[in-house]
Amino acid sequence: MFLVLPQHLKSFSLWLTSSGYQPNTIRSYIFDLQLFLKNTNNQLSVESISTFISSNANQNNSLRHLASLSKFCLFAFDQKLTDQNILLLAKKQSVSVPRYSVSELLSEFSTYQAHQGKSPVTIKNYQSDLRQFIDFCEHQ
Repeated sequence: MFLVLPQHLKSFSLWLTSSGYQPNTIRSYIFDLQLFLKNTNNQLSVESISTFISSNANQNNSLRHLASLSKFCLFAFDQKLTDQNILLLAKKQSVSVPRYSVSELLSEFSTYQAHQGKSPVTIKNYQSDLRQFIDFCEHQ
């Protein structure tokens, strides 16, 4: 866990400037970081980042927010404020759980193919190919 202080944000801003980032980009990064820190009591940890990633995955601007956070974690590691890049650790621990089983996905795919006018034989062949591929992947 890393407690982010106001001087870290100032140092981050200077680091971005020295790296050639444009003022608008720097403002956006700082704004996004402040928004994240506001929700985490200024604490940057694997847990807070994992929670952020999972809860904001489908939100507007989530990729931009993640990019800002990623850049700050890189800065913190580069400046020896942390001994590891916390975002990379969080990403490794954030394993997304599939919403559908393989059977459900294959069933949905069959329905889609039928709506696209594919013949039953073609759909059956697609299903067979997909099952073989999935089996191959699961045993690697």
